[in-house]
Amino acid sequence: MAVFKHTESAGGTDGHATILSSIMPLSITLRRAAEAMGVHPPTVARRLTGLPFTKLPPRGRGGREHAFAVADVIPRLYRAEQIGAMIRAATDDHSIYVGSGPEVMDSALRLDGCLSESARGRYAKARSQFLAGLSASRGGAGYLPMIETLNRKLLLHSEVMRWVILGLPPLIDWTAFAPAFALVNAGSEDAVAA
Repeated sequence: MAVFKHTESAGGTDGHATILSSIMPLSITLRRAAEAMGVHPPTVARRLTGLPFTKLPPRGRGGREHAFAVADVIPRLYRAEQIGAMIRAATDDHSIYVGSGPEVMDSALRLDGCLSESARGRYAKARSQFLAGLSASRGGAGYLPMIETLNRKLLLHSEVMRWVILGLPPLIDWTAFAPAFALVNAGSEDAVAA
């Protein structure tokens, strides 16, 4: 999906949000978010002000819709039932790649900060299984210096997010998933994550 990077950062001086260069695996449009939350679109728009978004191509007579990463939306929700509805209403691109750059790491940190105790337990188990799968793979040890960055990004993967937040068991073969996830998601964020 080709989009342009806005020059202002989220919450910038002009009040505009950053336009994401690529959306994360789970994304939701303003309209679908409003339906999932049971509120009007202007209410959702106010809650999501300042969040990074992607402008989707126009469809039909309507204008361009904005798509937000669900990982960015969840920390802005007030009721727990809205979180499940948001994840279920989201569009999943089924990508193993979750993005790169400081905005992705910030999203992961914000999402991590709003996890319940039970979700934290599932997240710890996901990180443990990821590390075991990575360690068991050929060449996986080469990614161990980046494990903190990869662990943070792991929460942004759609299957892992559903497991951690909703408790839905993931359909992940960790021995195959871990090295592939590390390969496509290891990047320059280690400087940001440190």
